[in-house]
Amino acid sequence: MRGRACFGLIAALALGPTSVGAAPRAELVGTFVWQDGSRDFGGLSGLELSRDGLRFVVISDRASIFSGAFVRDTQGAVASATIEDARKLVDASGRPLAGKAVDSEGLALLADGTIAISFEDSHRLTFRADPAAPESTASPPPGVAEWRRNQALEALAAAPDGSLWAFTEGKIGDRHMIVRFRDGVWLSPLWLSAEGAWRPVGADFGPDGRLYLLQRDFWPLVGFMSRVLRFDVSESGPSNPQILLESRAGVFDNFEALAVWQDGEGAIRLTLVSDDNFLPVQRTEVVDLRVIE
Repeated sequence: MRGRACFGLIAALALGPTSVGAAPRAELVGTFVWQDGSRDFGGLSGLELSRDGLRFVVISDRASIFSGAFVRDTQGAVASATIEDARKLVDASGRPLAGKAVDSEGLALLADGTIAISFEDSHRLTFRADPAAPESTASPPPGVAEWRRNQALEALAAAPDGSLWAFTEGKIGDRHMIVRFRDGVWLSPLWLSAEGAWRPVGADFGPDGRLYLLQRDFWPLVGFMSRVLRFDVSESGPSNPQILLESRAGVFDNFEALAVWQDGEGAIRLTLVSDDNFLPVQRTEVVDLRVIE
């Protein structure tokens, strides 16, 4: 595995005015450009980490899944990555996914090790016992007829109560739908107010029980903007949003994956990974942040 660390990025450049000087906020720890010679590597859209942030599972939006280990520096930023297992996802019959079925976007690991993956072209929520196992598919979620092509279940997170939360990238009216699945049943949907052109693209529940949501915007000819919000959570949905990070257009690449973990000193850490769209003008970028209260 080849990789190069990119440090020295000025935090004041990376953070928008809503984050600088605010509390709480996410402080930049380091960046890393992840390179691999495999033809299937790229387009990373979902990330899960072990509690210590060292072991990873990541999926691409072309139905590939990779697992392995990060090496982190003394500050806790990723310095290198080793892929130990790489394979194509298969359908219920054990055949590699193909056609519209390949658009894997959201990733979550359940407490029993089950791998949950959401797909946003052929809208569905799937489960696998391990990366090589055939998929089983949940019944169609509520509201699926209203979802746009390629703007459906983009972000997926496993909540502390065992439910899965999946966020639609596209808006339904002036809101994003949050569909929840638990014990084989779809629960009543929740809603997230849309703000401008920000779209949910990644989500995770932290060790503190709160919801962390990665959103993306895009300015033509300038580049991507990203922000991370933190919410309190109840049965009525997410509340009390706090903007931890808001990047200026073009500073970072196309972040689509977010994982939350806790370091040895008890601080909340955020690891973000970008989708390079398999384009040479983009890159797979890993950024580590520390939440400052």
